[in-house]
Amino acid sequence: MSFMTYTPAMAASPYSIATMTFGEIEAIIKKKPAVILPLGVIEPCAEYGALGAASLVCFALANALSVKKSILLAPMEVYGYSAAYKAFAGCAAVSKNTLAALLYDLMRSWTGQGIRAIIVIDGTFDGAAPVEAATKRLHASKRGVCCVLNWQHNRAVRSFIAGHCNGDEYGKSEFGLLSMTAHIDAGYVRPARPDGQRPLIADQKDFQRWRRMGRDPEKFRKLFPSGRTSPIAAEYSAEFGKDLFSYISAVFEATVASELSV
Repeated sequence: MSFMTYTPAMAASPYSIATMTFGEIEAIIKKKPAVILPLGVIEPCAEYGALGAASLVCFALANALSVKKSILLAPMEVYGYSAAYKAFAGCAAVSKNTLAALLYDLMRSWTGQGIRAIIVIDGTFDGAAPVEAATKRLHASKRGVCCVLNWQHNRAVRSFIAGHCNGDEYGKSEFGLLSMTAHIDAGYVRPARPDGQRPLIADQKDFQRWRRMGRDPEKFRKLFPSGRTSPIAAEYSAEFGKDLFSYISAVFEATVASELSV
């Protein structure tokens, strides 16, 4: 399923395969046999972010990398592994095995057409396992290589965020995600309410215990009824979001250049 939104802050990449003919794509593959696959989720980001916020940010980062590096950009896969949020209205997710199989099938399709490098920009927090499983299958087939970029789990990025906020976050960085969302498209966020500064009902120990005990969605809803796991989510800033987006883009560009020589 395609998830494509362009705003004044994000000009459309001319390398989007959804807007090109197969002949045009074949010509690009001969010059640079690589493609970017954005992987999003449909889940809340605290009580302030629309369900498509994480996908919006992921696609924007993928689009920026495509423009900067002249790499083909695939339509976004928006339904990822996001089991924790299935008790919240509108959220939907696929299983780990389903996502791993889907990603591998997509990768196999492209490598069969001559693409040798696949860059997965994983916009999820919990999707690492299925992405890794698909990547391992691709490498075992010796038909291509895969580079996975995930800013939520990047230490340099998380340190950058920690240096610009007034508290710690566990789980995904809702402060960072909401800030970038507000920068890209303010229509995807709602104004933070004063009660967003109140302590969370559950704390970090409760969160980690929930992860260890099976990650039941109904229990998650009881622990975090607002969907908010970050004590500082309400402090999000579009101004910081702009700086964070630029920082992550630079990290992604450097990683691709180092790992894939692209």
